[in-house]
Amino acid sequence: MDENRIYGEKIFYSERTHSERLLPFVDELLQQLAISLSDIDCFAVATGPGSFTGLRISLSTVKAFALAHKKPVIGVSTLEALSLNGIFYAGLVCPLLDAGREEFYAAAYLFAQGERISCVEESVVSFPKLVEVLKAGAQKMDVQGPFLLVGEVAHQRRSIFEQEKAFFNWAPHSLSLPRASYVGQLALKLAQKGLFQDPEHLVPTYIRLPTAQEKLGK
Repeated sequence: MDENRIYGEKIFYSERTHSERLLPFVDELLQQLAISLSDIDCFAVATGPGSFTGLRISLSTVKAFALAHKKPVIGVSTLEALSLNGIFYAGLVCPLLDAGREEFYAAAYLFAQGERISCVEESVVSFPKLVEVLKAGAQKMDVQGPFLLVGEVAHQRRSIFEQEKAFFNWAPHSLSLPRASYVGQLALKLAQKGLFQDPEHLVPTYIRLPTAQEKLGK
């Protein structure tokens, strides 16, 4: 197979839990492509930030696949994968995920000549802090124009962002979800550099501890 080609991808919305829908969809896609898990050279997975339960399920599944077939894994940032929806945007692209507590998981990137430049590191921020760091990132990179918000939470909480609507554009709903193909593209670049990971050592990127762990630390 051509390593630069996307052979299949599933994008879907379901109210069923990750544990109920993940494996059936993996099995269906493999059947459609007429391949098996043993044919895969390396497994890729988004490691977060994001839903703590969702990350545990997805990482546990991929680690099980990799260990069972003695294959390496590569974990990539969910925010980096989400940012690729804005690869053709001229200004700063800000991928967003809901972090709860009126906060967001956020970062910002600039795409120039096909390369992604990190302008704001991944962090958990309130809305005022997000505006502050985005303006600072734009000034540092000497970038003009509104910031492109990418992520469902930007639509769900649009009223908050409209307080500073002169500074924001919204990616359409069709470009607001992380895509498996983007996770694969990021992982392929790391694989080409030999940056594989041992599945036993692959861990989620929470950025902030789950509430239960935070309470235990007090």
